[in-house]
Amino acid sequence: MSAHAEYYGLFMEQRTGKSKVVLDTAAIQHRDGNINALLIIAPNGVHRNWITDEIPTHLPDWTQRVAVAWSAAQTKKQTIVLESLFAPGHHLRILTMNIEALATKRGEESARRFLNATECMMVIDESTRIKSPTAKVTKVALKLATHAKLRRVLNGTPVTQSPLDVYSQLLFLSEDAVPVQSYVAFKSRYADFMSPSHPMIAAIMRKSGSRFAPQIVATNADGTPAYKNLEELKQWVDKCCYRVTRKECADLPEKLYKRWQVELAPKQSGIIKQYLAAMKKGETPEPINKMVAVMLYQRMVCGIIPKQLSGEGAHVRIFEKLEDNPRLQAVLEIIEAYPDASIIFWARFKLDLHDICAVIETATGVKPARYWGDISNDEREEAKKAFQEKRVQYFVGQQGAGGVGLPLHAADVMCYFSNSFSLYERLQSEDRAENMLKQTGTLVIDIEATGTVDTKIINALRSKRDVADLITGDDSNGWLE
Repeated sequence: MSAHAEYYGLFMEQRTGKSKVVLDTAAIQHRDGNINALLIIAPNGVHRNWITDEIPTHLPDWTQRVAVAWSAAQTKKQTIVLESLFAPGHHLRILTMNIEALATKRGEESARRFLNATECMMVIDESTRIKSPTAKVTKVALKLATHAKLRRVLNGTPVTQSPLDVYSQLLFLSEDAVPVQSYVAFKSRYADFMSPSHPMIAAIMRKSGSRFAPQIVATNADGTPAYKNLEELKQWVDKCCYRVTRKECADLPEKLYKRWQVELAPKQSGIIKQYLAAMKKGETPEPINKMVAVMLYQRMVCGIIPKQLSGEGAHVRIFEKLEDNPRLQAVLEIIEAYPDASIIFWARFKLDLHDICAVIETATGVKPARYWGDISNDEREEAKKAFQEKRVQYFVGQQGAGGVGLPLHAADVMCYFSNSFSLYERLQSEDRAENMLKQTGTLVIDIEATGTVDTKIINALRSKRDVADLITGDDSNGWLE
């Protein structure tokens, strides 16, 4: 249905196959000689997941390809890798970029160069990232779209706050996909707004000193937002988009695995290099065995300087502000990517558990359910009940405490902020979300700092191998790279 369309939206919930659909489309279009390139714009970390997981799994083997993930690093190696996309040949050239890069001059220029040099299909994954027409990344994406031969948007939740969210997503596809060309006209067509004389608007204008009234959607008598003409809007969306939910798919596999990749901050990377060198040379305040050395490395990747390395009396956070930690940024990105999902966050270290709870509460205004060793039995029981009854959306726990025997099948998504070395704990914690009566599977996400010990730990556990056994049987320096 969509394979030969110039533009199309795949508004398919997670695990219903939108990655496969878009990659099959690229393969068909490439086979037929219509395109020779694919540009995928996705949230930071997700763009690498396309390279490591989605493309190898779903792009047909008969499609020869060169696939590269864009990086902000301007190293000689990265330059050579990017230039390989422009080598002559009949293969499909694939470039994946994080959408945040479009807000930078280099990122925008890289995308435009790729589009201008190829016959390209451009894809926006998690397209609600361009829902705001005034955001810089949206403006750049819309300009770049004019250079693409084919266009696709992918999203399981195309409307996160209001029906107005679809405007920029449709406009990216084509000017013909929207009923009106102006966002102002679009808003007026599908929503009623509070008048400037409304007490709330007047108060905002007084406080801000602005002469212009902010546009806030009015409410109906029953308190619901005053949207209008929604059946007409749905008809416009249906013309060029396909929508399916997980509940409509009865033959889904039990679980889907995904890596949410992050890059270490430069400050963090420098600290890690310093202490890794000290551990390799045996120059630490106290003797450290192989297992502990790898665990301390893992702690630094999570954003903590362990006291065993610093010689201080307590662990020290690398980042003064929690929101500067790339791993905690990933937690917020996952919450934003799956706004309606009930999510479990597993973490190995207690300081990380507290930090995860803090950023979630700050972002949402609601305390998540907590379940680890220091939490009282009463609070643990209430945490489980509240999560299972959907009274709280987020559950933060430690695999060793909540990962064995606890029913948490209300979860739609399970995220591993950090893993323990125990395969048993991993398998048991994964199974917390399973239930014989559950109709939809669980998305399992591993947060992975690229180029660190994270990759080895995740690879081992996903291969059903106990990390502790591997470490004790290997040269420990191999894990400290």
